[in-house]
Amino acid sequence: MKRETMVQGRDHRIDQQRRFAGGASAAAIVLAGLLFAGGARAAAAPAPAPAPAPAGTQATPPAKPANDPVVAERGDVKITASQVRDMVRFADPEQRHQMETNPGALLQIVRDRLLKLALLDEAKAHQWDKREDVAYHAELAREDSIAGSWIAMQVAGDPSFPTDEQVQAAYEANKSKLMVPRQYPLAQIFLAVPQGAGKQTEDEDQHKLADLRQQVLKQHTDFAVLAKRYSDEKASGANGGELGWLREDQLVPQIRTAVQALAEGALSEPVRSPSGWHLIKLLGVKAPAPATLAEARDALVKAMRQERLVEGQRNYLANMLKQQPVQVNEIELSKFNPK
Repeated sequence: MKRETMVQGRDHRIDQQRRFAGGASAAAIVLAGLLFAGGARAAAAPAPAPAPAPAGTQATPPAKPANDPVVAERGDVKITASQVRDMVRFADPEQRHQMETNPGALLQIVRDRLLKLALLDEAKAHQWDKREDVAYHAELAREDSIAGSWIAMQVAGDPSFPTDEQVQAAYEANKSKLMVPRQYPLAQIFLAVPQGAGKQTEDEDQHKLADLRQQVLKQHTDFAVLAKRYSDEKASGANGGELGWLREDQLVPQIRTAVQALAEGALSEPVRSPSGWHLIKLLGVKAPAPATLAEARDALVKAMRQERLVEGQRNYLANMLKQQPVQVNEIELSKFNPK
């Protein structure tokens, strides 16, 4: 599996915990909560909106293609090719780029969407969407989405910002805080555990990895050979289980705790993550180090653009209030205060 299919984003955050969305192999969900935590998307301008319909009319959705093959399904719940195209089309720029260039990320996003649709189908079957409180909060979420995308479009940033000189200045001002976290080159044998699997399956997989661990430690069997044969993560398995260099803050807690306790070259006990069981081999350690400008650049650009976006939104709202202030009947409002 390519490194890009395992990690969303390649920047080094300052004093922030990065979260990553993993990819998935054809055989199993591999890196959604496997070695990485769930993905957080940086704030970005939304995809360009279609031209508004003329006043007094309603926009007509595009016609559904006559041949619209099913891409993913779970029982009666399906996602078709046209729906995937819409997911890509309306994603924010950062996620859209990942979906267009990273097959593993696209696979995981489609899977997550299908599960959400299945959950929605189940909720509707129980009339959950008819509850007054649920309908109220659903409408709030809709309003927030519309208002949020609108203001983001109004204050869309200058794509030329920041300049190289501005990035260099920010780097120099924050150099002491810009650190690349500890890094590990890891290898693994991964056994995927299907959702809802019973205790018997859990025990079998755990015992299987424990047996493989003993084969390496006592019989001196080559870990790489076992990874190629047994790992459900076929892409890394074909490479002897090697996952490449991974930053400490990329690892989900279960894996991070296990890796931190290992000596170089050592094997972990079987480790359970949200997606299955892992046997981890630590191939080395790289200590934390000051980030170079090249390493810190992406994070600096994101932070600077986000700061400008927040400032632009604040100014936009201030201008709205200047043009027409909000008026509140505090006497009426005070009647809602608890006594």
